[in-house]
Amino acid sequence: MSSEPAQASSTVPPHPEQQPDGVPPAAAAAAAAAAKEAAHEQAAHEQAAHEQVITPWDVQGGVTEDGKQQAIDYEKLILQFGTRRIEPELLERF
Repeated sequence: MSSEPAQASSTVPPHPEQQPDGVPPAAAAAAAAAAKEAAHEQAAHEQAAHEQVITPWDVQGGVTEDGKQQAIDYEKLILQFGTRRIEPELLERF
């Protein structure tokens, strides 16, 4: 283990013994708490309303402005990917 202070880019606050000179542990703890809260608010903002996402690796329904999850919109998929609707006759075959 190193006795050097943690890098500034770390989200984990440094150990109280590793505080830079002149910074009281209480101030460092308050700064760490403020940074954690800011990160939480940013994450919540990033999860705000968005359209559905359909890729080969990810399938997500949309999210409304009030944060409610929406179902996958089949009609939108047909238009987005230029495909045809699956007819009941085809479903019966399988």
